[in-house]
Amino acid sequence: MAMVYCQHCGKRIDEDEVFCPECERSLVGENARWQQFKVQEAIYRVKRRADVYTALAAVLATVGVVGGIILGVLSDPTGLFGIALLCFGIGFASAARRHDRRAEGLRRWLRR
Repeated sequence: MAMVYCQHCGKRIDEDEVFCPECERSLVGENARWQQFKVQEAIYRVKRRADVYTALAAVLATVGVVGGIILGVLSDPTGLFGIALLCFGIGFASAARRHDRRAEGLRRWLRR
């Protein structure tokens, strides 16, 4: 993905950004309908990605806990693998939360 710079503050941003995460100014033209469409599209993409991360977090955490308990009861050292899966699940939950916050920021920006 190519990197571009905000024309207002000069911060480096992704080319698919609708507004600058630093100065929060619009990066698309003044056409309000097009701008609204781009923001709604970005909200949809971010929300969908957050949903995927949430699902992955739930699956990995569940498999990690259950697998860790079962293998821990069996005194098998591979029970530590369950802990690793649990950690991955927590990481995906964090990524989902970050994307949810980004979607909420886009919604707030759209309401301005």
